[in-house]
Amino acid sequence: MLTVRYALTREELRAWYKVTWLRRLWVYHLAIAVLLCGSLTLAGIGGSTASGFAVGGAASAMVIAFMVVWPQLRYRPEERSLTFDAEGLSFARGSQTGRMAWAQIGSVADADGGVIVTGRNQSAFIVPTRAFGGEAEKAAAFNTIRTLYRQAL
Repeated sequence: MLTVRYALTREELRAWYKVTWLRRLWVYHLAIAVLLCGSLTLAGIGGSTASGFAVGGAASAMVIAFMVVWPQLRYRPEERSLTFDAEGLSFARGSQTGRMAWAQIGSVADADGGVIVTGRNQSAFIVPTRAFGGEAEKAAAFNTIRTLYRQAL
């Protein structure tokens, strides 16, 4: 069993989003833009192809902006506690508590700046390196978390 306590900073959240966007989220944003522009153009919104495309572009921009801003809006500076064990992970932040079985976890990654535990629903626990005390401690903790995750699957 491993327990980590930390308070995520807004900058750490922004940095995680940037890395995640560069790795895979840009594909979702591109798909949204193509689908909205294409659908509204084909539907003839505004009476012409150009106006349908323009409305689709504006709608895409709003949806994508919301997706980028949403994690920052949901940001909470309170200390969090994560406990990893053979069954999964337990979490607490203020009065909010919960548990996720390893089957609900999509990935465990050793990232620059911390450890990222991503749920199958794309929510993520971002644990900065400083929560472990340093790089060596982070590496040891990551190996423990990864081992628990792999053994459960």
